[in-house]
Amino acid sequence: MDEISDIKWFQKFEWSDNPFKIQPDPDHIVGFLDMRTKILTYIYSRDPFMVVGPTGAGKTTLLKWIQNYKGNGIYVNFLGGIDEKELKRQISGGFWSRFLGFFAGKKKKIILVDEAQEMPYRISKWLRAKFDEGEIFSLVFASINENLENIEHPFKDRIGGRIIRVRKLTEEEAFKIVRQRIFSQGRHNPFTDNALRRIFEVSDYSPRKILENCETCCISAVNEKIEYINKDFVEKILGRLPTKTIKIEKPRNDSAIKLSPVQHRIIKILSEGKSTTSDIAKKIGASRASIAKQLSRLALKTDKKLLMKKGITSPLVRTIGSGRPVFYELTEEGKKFL
Repeated sequence: MDEISDIKWFQKFEWSDNPFKIQPDPDHIVGFLDMRTKILTYIYSRDPFMVVGPTGAGKTTLLKWIQNYKGNGIYVNFLGGIDEKELKRQISGGFWSRFLGFFAGKKKKIILVDEAQEMPYRISKWLRAKFDEGEIFSLVFASINENLENIEHPFKDRIGGRIIRVRKLTEEEAFKIVRQRIFSQGRHNPFTDNALRRIFEVSDYSPRKILENCETCCISAVNEKIEYINKDFVEKILGRLPTKTIKIEKPRNDSAIKLSPVQHRIIKILSEGKSTTSDIAKKIGASRASIAKQLSRLALKTDKKLLMKKGITSPLVRTIGSGRPVFYELTEEGKKFL
């Protein structure tokens, strides 16, 4: 990345912080009202259900919103592994918490399972048992696809058609997300409306891609000393949208491959030596879950088809050993991006 990315570039726009951080912001959720209504209906009915969508579509934000809205939700992300003993302790509690809860009418918990496709089979069986015993009030799975092989078929049958597919943002919702993010950090909006519309189109109305592309345009504007970002500048930085008559060619060299600003920073950090997901998250100022997703992408464990279309055919990062915590390092392919 350009050297400006290593300083507080957002101060150039008189913002107190980077408004385009990709970690979920459930306190200021915008849009998806139809899906949120359906989610609450399933929860109040005590039905197990799934939230399905590609990486960056807003699944984690929806789960975090449930956690904040209900107050008794336990959020679990299986990307990168978890402490199973701690998970079971949170759900079941120790002896005294169960004993006192019996007399106090303990509030039953809503379990929110993110990246459910990574959940071990034994945990899914344990969760099913706790749900059947009535210890869990509601059980929500979020996954990149609905064909979870790690969930027993009888339990899949109980989920049935209760699958909420995360849709794309509408243009109105996309405008609200960007403006709310910006005005939460300051009063200066450098984007023209047409510039934002082009960003939405390039991002395919995906929340995370919109935030990543807004950040990329802002950093580039600071580097080029541009105060206002218009449609032409967006097309210069992100590339013009291909028409249907143009065949999209696979990039022929590494310089043609575009990584997101966060991915560039991850690679830069790993160039200094191996690191854990938590350490990278602290250095970047992002959530552990969001960095775990990016590492999974760079390792070609998720969104493989999408990344291969961009020309990334070999993992850029890899894990070291099998212990905990998990350490990551750059591959030879990843070092080419330094």
